[in-house]
Amino acid sequence: MAAPHLNSSPGATDDGVADRHLGKRDVRNIHYFSLTAGDRQPRIAKCWAAVVLGEFMRQAERTLQQQRSDGPPPAGVPAPIGHSTEIFARISKLKRLPICHWFDLREAMGLRVTVRDPEDGQRYRFSSDSLHSYQRAKALFSKEPETIGWLRTNLRPSDVFLDIGANVGTFSIFAARHLSQAGHVYACEPHLPTTIQLLQNISLNGVEDRVSVISIAASGRDGFSPFHYKRWRPGASGSQLAVPGGPGLTRHVGSELKSSMTVDSMIAQGVIRSPDLIKIDTDGIELQIVSGMKLLLSGQQKPRSVLVEVQRGELQTQREFMRACGYSLVEGHLIGRWKRVFQRGQPLEELTLNAVFKPDH
Repeated sequence: MAAPHLNSSPGATDDGVADRHLGKRDVRNIHYFSLTAGDRQPRIAKCWAAVVLGEFMRQAERTLQQQRSDGPPPAGVPAPIGHSTEIFARISKLKRLPICHWFDLREAMGLRVTVRDPEDGQRYRFSSDSLHSYQRAKALFSKEPETIGWLRTNLRPSDVFLDIGANVGTFSIFAARHLSQAGHVYACEPHLPTTIQLLQNISLNGVEDRVSVISIAASGRDGFSPFHYKRWRPGASGSQLAVPGGPGLTRHVGSELKSSMTVDSMIAQGVIRSPDLIKIDTDGIELQIVSGMKLLLSGQQKPRSVLVEVQRGELQTQREFMRACGYSLVEGHLIGRWKRVFQRGQPLEELTLNAVFKPDH
């Protein structure tokens, strides 16, 4: 068998966050809120007015306390402008900022990111409630250009695309924009804060009719397992479903019992249609997920292409399983720091990479 073609992508870390600082162009592309939304304008104006007034009242109270401790100015010395104890005393008695306005302000301050496709000019919009989700959105076309290229090459208008580990939806939304009404995307994301951001992004891009969100975990077996959250932030990576053979997450901020299903069960129970393309990126349990789609990979309706993130030391195992199902490894994409490690002479089997498998016939 011919050796797989190996590509690499700079500019990203294995944590899924673009490894760069924000520049002037990034700042210009940030949209804090839409001023064209008439129903939001009064709320935004009220928020900012309340914040300014609240800060002014706090400053007035601090000045009043300082003046009382210092005493009146010496005789013959004119009082400075604003040095009126009576005025500051009245201001300090004003009501504090109502708590509801703080929540209005927090909602209004949500970042909106717009990314333009360099090939066809389409614009993609993303809501970003954390630095992780912001950087994922900004790096849509730069973090994993080979994955975007894989979609451009293999995706057909009527295809079904299964995105396991969809995160905030960058690849799901990109795929949905290139599908007809006959096609569909299933975006599987178990991390709940990220799932909310995913739903928001689907709505922002107007592809609700072509994307279905599945907030359970894909796995190698059906049932419930502990799901450990490494971080609460939307877009963060590293959270894990605790299943046999999976990576151990010793430190986490919280856990829940998460329902999990195999891909074969999802198809058999009518949850999803049989996919034509599959992307799997779950930071650790890819082997278990692939084992849970053996009937699909060995059946008559095989996916035309499967892109899997292969963890360190698992390339040979993943390759053998896919070969038993009639698939061959045709491409390998190194990302971020793994490119530098490979250039220093580290064997490919000891690196994390995106592997592309296709049926033998």
